[in-house]
Amino acid sequence: MEAVTATPANLWKSFACTNCGAAVEVVTGAYAVSVSCGNCRAVIDASDEAHGIIAAAEARTANHVLPMGSRGTLNGAQWQVVGFLQRADGEDRWSWSEYLLFNPYRGFRWLVHSEGAFTLVETLQEPLGPARKTIEFEGVSYRQTHRGNARVDDVSGEFYWRVGRGDMATVADYESNGGSTLSFERTPLEVTWSRGEPVNKHTLQAAFPMIEDSAFESDTDSQSPFDGGDTSANYDSMTWNFIGGVLVIAMVQLGLFGAIGAFFICGFIVHRTAGLTPERLRKTMKYGGFIVLAVALLMLPSFSNPLGGGVYVGRSYYGK
Repeated sequence: MEAVTATPANLWKSFACTNCGAAVEVVTGAYAVSVSCGNCRAVIDASDEAHGIIAAAEARTANHVLPMGSRGTLNGAQWQVVGFLQRADGEDRWSWSEYLLFNPYRGFRWLVHSEGAFTLVETLQEPLGPARKTIEFEGVSYRQTHRGNARVDDVSGEFYWRVGRGDMATVADYESNGGSTLSFERTPLEVTWSRGEPVNKHTLQAAFPMIEDSAFESDTDSQSPFDGGDTSANYDSMTWNFIGGVLVIAMVQLGLFGAIGAFFICGFIVHRTAGLTPERLRKTMKYGGFIVLAVALLMLPSFSNPLGGGVYVGRSYYGK
């Protein structure tokens, strides 16, 4: 999503929805490339005079913390909510909301809502290259906290690029020690980088009083790409203990080939849980540890021969 700077002249326009005939008002004028009808929710091509349908009308799937058209003042400027995206990771492990804010003199910003936290995001004009583990930007070091896919599940309002439900992007998120964030996003058409700053509850509710206190509550059992946790550190301290326990049991009971099979199974587990938050990862490893312990206790009678005092290793028996 390329950064856009707007000018206040000749912005507002309207046209009839080509799906249901209702009036569609466009706040950002010529900057709008796609817009959803407020009546039937079809996504319409706003850049073409024929106003073709980009995506068919669908029932609303997400609740809006900020109603469309809401106005509020942040960082000394008044912003209007003109767009809304509900997005989820490619494997449906978490979801988050993105509100597109517009100011005719400052252009566009994003207000990202994820697990009780809000981040004000601005698209960067300069590219920062491909995604990698650490990024240096304006003298600040950022570490990667999440990498995966993002899918658009719900669309409302108007946008400065062509957007539709089901759109996919490759994303990566970074965080500095000071709490600011960088976000990488790649689609088949472009690569963009954005910088975000957290917005606290007092500041945000002063700007948008309609935001309820419940919007700042976090569901600790949900996972989010904006949790600020570094899962790689948790793998160093927890995952290897889990993998080690599985490999030892497999080696003793099944021999070398069993251990090799268990290694690939553990690799699959690590791959599937790579995007989990630290809290979720701790729970996964805790339950995984219980499973390993249970398997070990069930196999314990076959580890030793109570009559001869020997032990079994794989299919071989070593007696005294």
